[in-house]
Amino acid sequence: MKKSVKISLIISGALIISGLLILFGALWTVSFDISKLDYTSYNTVNYKATVYDVDYDFTDIYIEEPSLDITFEETEDNSAYVRTYAYEDVQHQVYVENNKLYIKRAKNDNVVRIFGINIPSEPQRLTVCLPQKTYNNVTINCASSEVTIFEMKNIAFENLEANSTSGDVGVFGCITDTVKVDTTSGTVTVLVCPVKFIDLSTTSGNIDIKKVSGSESIKAKTTSGNLYMWLTDCNSLSVESVSGEIDLIDVTVSSLLNAQSTSGDINLENSDANELYIKTTSGDVEGHLLSKKTFVVDTTSGSVEVPQTYSNSKCEVHTVSGDVEFK
Repeated sequence: MKKSVKISLIISGALIISGLLILFGALWTVSFDISKLDYTSYNTVNYKATVYDVDYDFTDIYIEEPSLDITFEETEDNSAYVRTYAYEDVQHQVYVENNKLYIKRAKNDNVVRIFGINIPSEPQRLTVCLPQKTYNNVTINCASSEVTIFEMKNIAFENLEANSTSGDVGVFGCITDTVKVDTTSGTVTVLVCPVKFIDLSTTSGNIDIKKVSGSESIKAKTTSGNLYMWLTDCNSLSVESVSGEIDLIDVTVSSLLNAQSTSGDINLENSDANELYIKTTSGDVEGHLLSKKTFVVDTTSGSVEVPQTYSNSKCEVHTVSGDVEFK
């Protein structure tokens, strides 16, 4: 028998065994009661709109939702409620405890879907509808949900903490004090949000910060995602990447700008800071600063091309093999 045929038979056998194990696991989950197995739910999609009224006052919000897209809206009648549009068997627990509104996906283990493939025909969503007020803390834990916070005229949140696996997180207003976001592969966007402190972290997701003005501190860290900042000013800035590129366009920093990368390039275009500290291993560093600097460059094998200017303001660059060029 040919070697290629043997390999094909081995792979086929392994796939069959894997399928049987998955089937056995599903049967075990429902104690081998076949009546609980749903063979059609993935093929016949039924959506349901549900409203959960909130009758008690609260100052904090906690959301735990794996997949529904999450947004916020302002109500006109001073009422509070949660509105969902999702598969008909998706339910939520909505309650207030110790001045905190909790929104959690209810556990439903009565049905195990094992057959069929479903591609949702429209987005499923969870909308938190709020009366006019300033709220303290919003905490969101999700998996693939897209989280979006738009500017609302009469609503503000002091602090936002969002943790996501693959869902994107977009903050476009309403936060006054701190935005803290951590994702694995989801993109993080902060746009036109006058917030004091920004702390963003991703593994492979991109980070976009645009038109943010007056922040005390901005920190952004990514492993392989790209980091892009545009038309932003703050007191201190720290950006860090392993292999993703860092682009700072029209960014001004009152005190220290700290940018570090391993293999990702760092580009500063029409940007400036009172003091700059830049460090890479193999990533190139280039840019155009708005004011004169005293350049202090340390590199092992990279080429260096910087203006021969002197100032009380310093730009310090360290690389191993990365090139350094400032115009």
